[in-house]
Amino acid sequence: MAGSLLFYAPFIWENILEQRYVAGEDGRLNSYGHQSKASDIFAFGVTLQLDFIENFISQLTEGYGLKAFVSPSKEEWIEGPFTDAEILEIDRDHPGRVLIIPPSVNGERYEWFVKFPAREDVYTKTTEAIDVLSNVLKPTEFSALKKLARLARDMQSPHKEEIPDAGFVVELIGKYQRQLSR
Repeated sequence: MAGSLLFYAPFIWENILEQRYVAGEDGRLNSYGHQSKASDIFAFGVTLQLDFIENFISQLTEGYGLKAFVSPSKEEWIEGPFTDAEILEIDRDHPGRVLIIPPSVNGERYEWFVKFPAREDVYTKTTEAIDVLSNVLKPTEFSALKKLARLARDMQSPHKEEIPDAGFVVELIGKYQRQLSR
């Protein structure tokens, strides 16, 4: 269950402490937030980044004997317990997305605090890795992969109002697929 939590958008809670203290329907003292189409697009952006783009880059760099690709999306896990003040400080000071995995979800004694890299850092490192592949990809593949990386970044905006519309995402992915099929 905790695996799916890693794809949650930060804007589904009013603040980080809501992940800890809002009682769910089952009586647990944690919240799965306010789900929406925008949060689904966010989660799909994470999937696109991790399961397609990074996987594709990793396979190609390995297959062509290029410099090993290290995922720029790797999160940091910190074991609790934490005070509310500590959580608020980490949330305020960390440039990327943050998440609390409560004990009721992870089955452990203490909660975990998960810190994700800043999305712009992930995007920059992803495009640098794509650049390494410029000599092994066709120009249309190279262009489409760069555009998919930008789309994945845009889909993971921490601000709900900046998340692209689902129809727009489908249209772009279809366009990029046609570029790759040529």
